[in-house]
Amino acid sequence: MEDLASDTEVDFSIRDLANGKKLFGVAQCYKCHRIQGQGGIAGPDLTPAGYRFSTHDLLETIIDPNKSISDQYQATIFQMEDGRTITGRVVNLNGDQYWVQPDMIKPNELVRLKVQEIEDMKPATVSVMPVGLLDNLTSEEILDLLAYLKSTAPKPADELGE
Repeated sequence: MEDLASDTEVDFSIRDLANGKKLFGVAQCYKCHRIQGQGGIAGPDLTPAGYRFSTHDLLETIIDPNKSISDQYQATIFQMEDGRTITGRVVNLNGDQYWVQPDMIKPNELVRLKVQEIEDMKPATVSVMPVGLLDNLTSEEILDLLAYLKSTAPKPADELGE
């Protein structure tokens, strides 16, 4: 974070947005996040993120996803009567069972937990978003990715002259 903090104030209009979009896929962001209607649904839609968050905050969230976890996307830790511990996001409550998604990268793999077999459950303190997604990218690539995220945000009404 320290290495890139001063770079987040650069002029993003000169960045390579096509490369940033490609890197959104390379960093596996599409597996969980939507942007402009494309991508996964396990995480929040990032289309408005460039408007809603500063560049510094976007970068910090990507680098340290555990710093602030939205309760909308927070996982739950289930302690089962048989001794198993299962951590994941509850994606469906159906009568006497929970459908839990333990791996955000594999959204179709669900675990069914019977409510009567759950001994304890508590919110997870670790984000389901993996750490280290940018580890294989250069500083220039990260700046292109950030520029792409910033570019997809819709313009606020007051900037459109409305």
